[in-house]
Amino acid sequence: MCYAYKELLLIERTYPNMTTSPHPDMPDLQKAFDFTEEDLEANYHNWITERQKQKAVGHANDYFWLLGLGWGLVFVTIIVTIIYRLSAGWVLWCVIFALPITLVALVERYKIVYNLNHAILETIEGYSVLYYNKATAAGRPPSHPSARCFLEIQDSNGLRFSITIPQYEALRNGQLYRVFYLPTGSFILSIEPLF
Repeated sequence: MCYAYKELLLIERTYPNMTTSPHPDMPDLQKAFDFTEEDLEANYHNWITERQKQKAVGHANDYFWLLGLGWGLVFVTIIVTIIYRLSAGWVLWCVIFALPITLVALVERYKIVYNLNHAILETIEGYSVLYYNKATAAGRPPSHPSARCFLEIQDSNGLRFSITIPQYEALRNGQLYRVFYLPTGSFILSIEPLF
């Protein structure tokens, strides 16, 4: 038996509900979550494409703002301590504050890069629950940049994905989805609706 045929049978057994015809929502989902058919196909095989790796590394680099926040505070405190001749204890307190932030940022970034280098991705299937952190009269998420939207998959033990407003609008509440994601940071690589 041919290796490719065996692999196809394995995929069909692993994902019996694999979408074979395009779902009407797929173009919107691909645009909102920035993935291609090739990305989705690779994710079926537990692979992460180079394109997805670059996108995820960009997401991992977002943790550097935590480093900037912590050490920026230390720098400002040093300047203020020198100008106003304050006690060096203020600088010590800021360093104590900045060290855990630095550690968290570096560990989270390391975990994402580790998952990418070892092609560790997870898959979950279930019905979507969409919500956001700010209420509006129309029942839709506000367009303000501070609004945070979330996707949760029912019966996933609290697994929650932070999503953008365009991603929120591309999804349907109560729809059955298959989500391919990086376990660290719950970063969605690709998503497809199941009929």
